[in-house]
Amino acid sequence: AASSFTFDELGQFLAEEAGRGELLAEMVDAVSISLETSRAVVIRDNYLNGLFWIACVQKCFPIGCLGELSFSSYQYDERNCSVLNATTTGTDFSFDENQRRYQFFMFDMTTGVHSPFQATNSEFATSVATWMSEEPERLASFHEFANRFRSVAIGCGLDDLIRLFRFSI
Repeated sequence: AASSFTFDELGQFLAEEAGRGELLAEMVDAVSISLETSRAVVIRDNYLNGLFWIACVQKCFPIGCLGELSFSSYQYDERNCSVLNATTTGTDFSFDENQRRYQFFMFDMTTGVHSPFQATNSEFATSVATWMSEEPERLASFHEFANRFRSVAIGCGLDDLIRLFRFSI
Protein backbone atom coordinates (compact mmCIF):
# COMPACT_ATOMS: atom_id res chain seq x y z
CA ALA A 1 0.00 0.00 0.00
CA ALA A 2 2.91 2.37 0.64
CA SER A 3 4.45 2.00 -2.82
CA SER A 4 2.46 4.72 -4.55
CA PHE A 5 1.98 7.35 -1.81
CA THR A 6 -1.27 8.70 -3.24
CA PHE A 7 -2.90 11.76 -1.68
CA ASP A 8 -5.50 9.46 -0.11
CA GLU A 9 -2.83 7.20 1.42
CA LEU A 10 -0.94 10.20 2.77
CA GLY A 11 -4.15 11.61 4.23
CA GLN A 12 -4.75 8.29 5.98
CA PHE A 13 -1.19 8.38 7.36
CA LEU A 14 -1.77 11.88 8.74
CA ALA A 15 -5.09 10.79 10.30
CA GLU A 16 -3.48 7.88 12.18
CA GLU A 17 -2.26 10.17 14.98
CA ALA A 18 -3.64 13.45 16.25
CA GLY A 19 -1.55 16.48 15.36
CA ARG A 20 0.19 15.07 12.31
CA GLY A 21 -1.49 17.55 9.97
CA GLU A 22 -0.27 20.50 12.05
CA LEU A 23 3.19 18.96 12.23
CA LEU A 24 3.21 18.64 8.44
CA ALA A 25 2.48 22.38 8.14
CA GLU A 26 5.48 23.06 10.41
CA MET A 27 7.67 20.79 8.27
CA VAL A 28 6.61 22.60 5.09
CA ASP A 29 7.41 25.90 6.81
CA ALA A 30 10.78 24.52 7.92
CA VAL A 31 11.62 23.46 4.35
CA SER A 32 10.91 26.99 3.12
CA ILE A 33 13.09 28.48 5.86
CA SER A 34 15.83 25.87 5.35
CA LEU A 35 16.50 27.10 1.84
CA GLU A 36 17.22 30.56 3.29
CA THR A 37 19.22 29.40 6.31
CA SER A 38 20.95 26.19 5.08
CA ARG A 39 19.51 24.29 8.08
CA ALA A 40 18.39 20.90 6.77
CA VAL A 41 15.11 19.34 7.92
CA VAL A 42 15.62 16.02 9.74
CA ILE A 43 12.73 13.74 10.69
CA ARG A 44 13.39 10.84 13.06
CA ASP A 45 10.78 8.10 13.08
CA ASN A 46 10.67 4.43 12.14
CA TYR A 47 11.77 3.70 8.59
CA LEU A 48 8.32 3.33 7.02
CA ASN A 49 6.92 6.45 8.68
CA GLY A 50 10.02 8.35 7.55
CA LEU A 51 9.13 7.49 3.96
CA PHE A 52 5.57 8.69 4.52
CA TRP A 53 6.78 11.98 6.04
CA ILE A 54 9.05 12.62 3.06
CA ALA A 55 6.23 11.84 0.64
CA CYS A 56 3.85 14.14 2.54
CA VAL A 57 6.28 17.06 2.47
CA GLN A 58 7.23 16.53 -1.19
CA LYS A 59 3.62 16.27 -2.32
CA CYS A 60 2.74 19.52 -0.60
CA PHE A 61 4.92 21.40 -3.09
CA PRO A 62 4.07 21.92 -6.77
CA ILE A 63 6.13 19.90 -9.24
CA GLY A 64 7.99 23.04 -10.32
CA CYS A 65 9.47 23.34 -6.81
CA LEU A 66 10.80 19.80 -6.51
CA GLY A 67 14.13 20.60 -8.15
CA GLU A 68 14.95 22.63 -5.02
CA LEU A 69 13.86 19.89 -2.63
CA SER A 70 16.57 17.27 -2.37
CA PHE A 71 15.84 14.42 0.00
CA SER A 72 17.34 11.39 1.69
CA SER A 73 15.07 8.57 2.78
CA TYR A 74 17.70 7.26 5.21
CA GLN A 75 20.29 9.74 6.42
CA TYR A 76 22.82 8.13 8.77
CA ASP A 77 25.47 10.85 8.89
CA GLU A 78 24.79 14.44 9.94
CA ARG A 79 27.20 15.70 7.29
CA ASN A 80 26.10 16.26 3.69
CA CYS A 81 22.39 16.25 4.45
CA SER A 82 19.81 16.93 1.80
CA VAL A 83 17.20 19.62 2.34
CA LEU A 84 14.77 16.97 3.66
CA ASN A 85 16.03 13.90 5.53
CA ALA A 86 14.48 10.91 7.27
CA THR A 87 16.45 8.98 9.84
CA THR A 88 15.92 6.47 12.62
CA THR A 89 17.46 5.88 16.03
CA GLY A 90 21.05 4.64 16.17
CA THR A 91 22.53 7.10 13.64
CA ASP A 92 25.22 9.75 14.00
CA PHE A 93 22.62 12.42 14.78
CA SER A 94 22.67 13.28 18.48
CA PHE A 95 19.36 15.21 18.48
CA ASP A 96 20.87 17.35 21.22
CA GLU A 97 19.97 20.95 22.01
CA ASN A 98 22.67 22.36 19.73
CA GLN A 99 21.49 20.36 16.71
CA ARG A 100 17.82 21.15 17.40
CA ARG A 101 18.31 24.90 17.91
CA TYR A 102 21.08 25.82 15.49
CA GLN A 103 22.14 23.14 13.04
CA PHE A 104 18.93 21.48 11.81
CA PHE A 105 15.17 21.73 11.90
CA MET A 106 14.55 18.48 13.76
CA PHE A 107 11.27 16.65 14.13
CA ASP A 108 11.84 13.72 16.49
CA MET A 109 8.81 11.46 16.53
CA THR A 110 10.53 9.01 18.89
CA THR A 111 10.76 11.53 21.75
CA GLY A 112 8.24 14.16 20.66
CA VAL A 113 10.90 16.88 20.97
CA HIS A 114 11.16 19.13 17.92
CA SER A 115 13.28 22.13 17.00
CA PRO A 116 11.96 25.40 18.28
CA PHE A 117 11.77 27.92 15.46
CA GLN A 118 9.78 30.92 14.43
CA ALA A 119 7.35 29.37 11.98
CA THR A 120 6.11 31.71 9.29
CA ASN A 121 2.63 30.20 9.50
CA SER A 122 2.42 30.74 5.79
CA GLU A 123 -0.91 30.44 4.09
CA PHE A 124 0.70 27.94 1.73
CA ALA A 125 1.95 25.59 4.48
CA THR A 126 -1.31 25.68 6.39
CA SER A 127 -3.45 25.21 3.27
CA VAL A 128 -1.59 22.30 1.69
CA ALA A 129 -1.25 20.43 5.00
CA THR A 130 -4.96 20.86 5.69
CA TRP A 131 -5.89 19.77 2.18
CA MET A 132 -3.66 16.69 2.40
CA SER A 133 -5.26 15.78 5.72
CA GLU A 134 -8.86 16.58 4.89
CA GLU A 135 -9.37 17.32 1.17
CA PRO A 136 -6.83 15.44 -0.95
CA GLU A 137 -8.81 16.16 -4.11
CA ARG A 138 -8.38 19.90 -3.50
CA LEU A 139 -4.61 19.44 -3.16
CA ALA A 140 -4.60 17.53 -6.46
CA SER A 141 -6.53 20.40 -8.07
CA PHE A 142 -4.04 22.89 -6.67
CA HIS A 143 -1.17 20.93 -8.23
CA GLU A 144 -2.92 20.93 -11.61
CA PHE A 145 -3.39 24.68 -11.28
CA ALA A 146 0.24 25.28 -10.21
CA ASN A 147 1.54 23.27 -13.18
CA ARG A 148 0.21 25.98 -15.50
CA PHE A 149 2.93 28.35 -14.32
CA ARG A 150 6.48 28.14 -15.64
CA SER A 151 8.28 29.71 -12.73
CA VAL A 152 7.31 28.29 -9.36
CA ALA A 153 9.80 28.28 -6.51
CA ILE A 154 9.77 27.49 -2.83
CA GLY A 155 9.27 30.69 -0.88
CA CYS A 156 6.86 33.51 -0.23
CA GLY A 157 5.46 33.40 -3.79
CA LEU A 158 3.65 30.18 -2.89
CA ASP A 159 1.30 32.15 -0.63
CA ASP A 160 0.34 34.23 -3.66
CA LEU A 161 -0.17 31.08 -5.72
CA ILE A 162 -2.53 29.69 -3.06
CA ARG A 163 -4.51 32.93 -3.09
CA LEU A 164 -4.70 32.92 -6.89
CA PHE A 165 -5.88 29.29 -6.82
CA ARG A 166 -8.62 30.12 -4.31
CA PHE A 167 -9.73 33.03 -6.49
CA SER A 168 -9.88 30.79 -9.56
CA ILE A 169 -12.24 28.18 -8.11
